[in-house]
Amino acid sequence: MDLINRKGQVLLADDSAPNFTALLRTAIAEKINLDDADFSNKLIENLVIENMAISRLRLDNTQFKNVKFRNVKFENCIVIKTTFSKTDFLSCALEDCRFYQNQFSFCEIKRAHLNRTTISDTYFSDFLFYKCLFQDARFMNNRLECQAGLSEVHRKEFGFRNVNFLESKLAENNFKNTPISTCQFQNSFFRSNKFESSQVLNSEFTDTDVSRTTICKSTFSKTSFLFDRIVDLRISDSTIISCKFNVKAMIDLVTFKTAYTSCSFSPYVEDDTRLIVEGSLLEKNTFNDCDFLLVAFSACSLDYSDFRQSDLDDCSLEDCTLYNTKLDMEQAITLKNCRLVEAHAALGPIQQGGTSRAVIVISSDEEDDEMDED
Repeated sequence: MDLINRKGQVLLADDSAPNFTALLRTAIAEKINLDDADFSNKLIENLVIENMAISRLRLDNTQFKNVKFRNVKFENCIVIKTTFSKTDFLSCALEDCRFYQNQFSFCEIKRAHLNRTTISDTYFSDFLFYKCLFQDARFMNNRLECQAGLSEVHRKEFGFRNVNFLESKLAENNFKNTPISTCQFQNSFFRSNKFESSQVLNSEFTDTDVSRTTICKSTFSKTSFLFDRIVDLRISDSTIISCKFNVKAMIDLVTFKTAYTSCSFSPYVEDDTRLIVEGSLLEKNTFNDCDFLLVAFSACSLDYSDFRQSDLDDCSLEDCTLYNTKLDMEQAITLKNCRLVEAHAALGPIQQGGTSRAVIVISSDEEDDEMDED
């Protein structure tokens, strides 16, 4: 059996080796230089590879089972259609590597540094990224899933924990049943991703664009978003707790059947006069103990939502429609060219600026009640 490189040259020949794993174990023991090695179409199992550097390694249709890479530096490696099962990367570095169409199951990547590395079209099942740094990396079109049937205690060992994404691009990924805890997304591109039945806790999206992201049946808690402009963010059937949205503008926001508790919505930086929410649909939401600081709603539909337990002082609504929406209108809310239909509100003084034409249409039942009281 031969160990060859990408040029077809023999790095090690051993006719007595019963399989490729045994051959590779011999190569490691003899400190054979594995640069440019080709492990394509091979099965590697029950092996520890540690304290070495490998450049230009090629893996194509390779299978790894119960393998540990410890303190290994990979550089300019290509990994295609390879399966990793119970295979761990511990304190490893990956620089200028490319991973395409691979599968990871029950794998742990801990304290790894991924620099200028691309991972795309890859499926992660029951995985853990822990204390890793993605720097100038590409993480795109991947599918990530943790088994929903596992116990809650066990599931805490899956997902992303204490992971930093710095100046990286994450796009078109699907996070399903994926816990994300204490992660930092800084100066990154995070667009067109989907969270499905996932949990995001104690994380920060700082100067990171989360436009065109979909959040469905998920929970976000103690997480902050700091960016100048978010477009087409869609949130449905979710729970948002103690989150901060410090944004200059939110365009085409859609939020449906979602409960917001102790959240804050405010301008991007102190010198911004308003957080603009434009052309958005807010339907069947509840806002409890939320702070809307200098928020301007423009051409929005706020339907079947409850804002009575939140602070909208000094907020404005222009060219908006509020259908069956509950407001505490004793607050200093400015309504301009708005239409309130079947509104349930504490109707206090309303500040109307300019050519305000706020219209309140009371349902027939409420009209009858008022006539009875008269």
